[in-house]
Amino acid sequence: MQNSVTGCTVIINRSAKDLVRNTASDKIIMHDWWIALICSAFGIVDFLLTPTIKYRQHSNNEVGAKDAKSVEYLISKISKSDVAKQNFKNCLLQAEQFLTEYKKELSPEQITLLTAYISMLKKNKIKRVSTVITNGFWKKGLIKKVGQLIYH
Repeated sequence: MQNSVTGCTVIINRSAKDLVRNTASDKIIMHDWWIALICSAFGIVDFLLTPTIKYRQHSNNEVGAKDAKSVEYLISKISKSDVAKQNFKNCLLQAEQFLTEYKKELSPEQITLLTAYISMLKKNKIKRVSTVITNGFWKKGLIKKVGQLIYH
């Protein structure tokens, strides 16, 4: 549903590295998210409590940490509904690419779950919301969940 991995801090083992294919697709949103999908499908995603880098935010960051609880963040998200809708579609397209790339290695349960998620590409709003609720396709955080209900 969303990326929680920061690429510059990723550590993977040889097994994970061997699963990462040289996939050239405009459906892959970010390399770190793609690798996290692979690792979560075929292994374990975990975290270290000890910081491994000094992370610096600045005004020219392409992506970066946002204060999702701030009023400014809420206003920016509400005012960009087209962006939210496109981001949702991009997540579904990335899932579709993932299924295409790794279907042979996925379990039947994983294929069923991905297929249900991807099916939202062709559903109306009510059916998309129903699919989110039925399958537990929720993002983390109350504000993001409300955004899912409004914009998806």
